[in-house]
Amino acid sequence: MKKIVKITTISILSLIILLLLIMTLGIVITNKPQPLQELPAIALEISDETYSLDSNPWKYNNFELIFAPEKDYEEFSYTAKENDVVNYRVGLNGVFQLTETNNNTYAAIGSWTSPNTFSIDYEIIGYTTKDKWNFTFDGDEILIEEVGVTGKYSYGGKRMNKRIIKE
Repeated sequence: MKKIVKITTISILSLIILLLLIMTLGIVITNKPQPLQELPAIALEISDETYSLDSNPWKYNNFELIFAPEKDYEEFSYTAKENDVVNYRVGLNGVFQLTETNNNTYAAIGSWTSPNTFSIDYEIIGYTTKDKWNFTFDGDEILIEEVGVTGKYSYGGKRMNKRIIKE
């Protein structure tokens, strides 16, 4: 009888470890490509434009989104604390894109949730939190909402009409 209990305990432990791995890596291995949706007109209008950001808790200075109608991802870049540049791909076809940066690996997926709001769900691989950016565009103005483990933060920004983020 003890052998059966021992095997069951090991099996349960293995199952728990497997479930933890699936929860951590599940976003990467469970997504299936979906047909690309046509980009809204605003996507090409704001693409490759730099937005200067208002004061915010993370000291982000500016950001850019780069869309191309034929690609299944967009590129998202931002600067923080004047010199820290982060650039990663965001899947647009229902599949998380993995991007290795100089200090982290990002898994990100995005979609247009309204004609003028683009949302990015992302995870830094190795951390257990999943975070979200919501960008709502209104002419040259932008409202940004970040949702993460520490709460929800909103701040604004304005289009600068020139590219300043260097990769």
